[in-house]
Amino acid sequence: MKKIIQYIKQFRKEQYELKLAVDEIEFANKFRDSIKSVRCWQEESLFVGNWAGNYAFFYVISRILQEFQFQEVVEFGLGESSKFISGYLQTWLAHFNAKTNNKYPMNVVLTPLEEKSFEQKSFTGYKDLSGVSTAADFYIVDGPFGSDGASRCDIIEIVEKKKLNEEFIIIIDDIHREGENYTFKQLIEKLQSKGFEIGYSTYIGKKTLGVIATPKFKFALSF
Repeated sequence: MKKIIQYIKQFRKEQYELKLAVDEIEFANKFRDSIKSVRCWQEESLFVGNWAGNYAFFYVISRILQEFQFQEVVEFGLGESSKFISGYLQTWLAHFNAKTNNKYPMNVVLTPLEEKSFEQKSFTGYKDLSGVSTAADFYIVDGPFGSDGASRCDIIEIVEKKKLNEEFIIIIDDIHREGENYTFKQLIEKLQSKGFEIGYSTYIGKKTLGVIATPKFKFALSF
């Protein structure tokens, strides 16, 4: 009997992993379709997966950047997504605002990591958040490295300072993991308790990302 139960559990696990792989292929196809008209992305090499974002992650970001215009974008982490986002913003500003002289004002802040705590849970966070804007309208949380229990909680400290009339989108990558999923749920609770009108959604491929959006950006929840 025990062997049968183990077999069923293993079978279900393999079926679930197969479904995730199929979902990831679907996101890969949707991603390639979504960037066909964006020259800068066609010309840029992009290394997807492993420690970088997966196709679901890059598909959602590509749709968000093409659907909405932002005043300020903040990304926690530095890697493939940084290259992907900055390339698009440089092209967009060069086309619509000649005064930029083909330069998008980017500010890269390098700060050491340290052990922090949130709600009595420890996590690895950034030592100095003074250079992180609390007025941005698009936040991407893909760093630092994940922690067990709670992870990447610095975003909560930033968002707690936002005003009720502000509109924004927040992406948290890797919420298939316990730590990031905890932070995603805590962030939703914090925003709701402060009176923000928000919606939220998840996009599931090989990995899972969570999206939180205020009414102005609600379509980002259903790409």
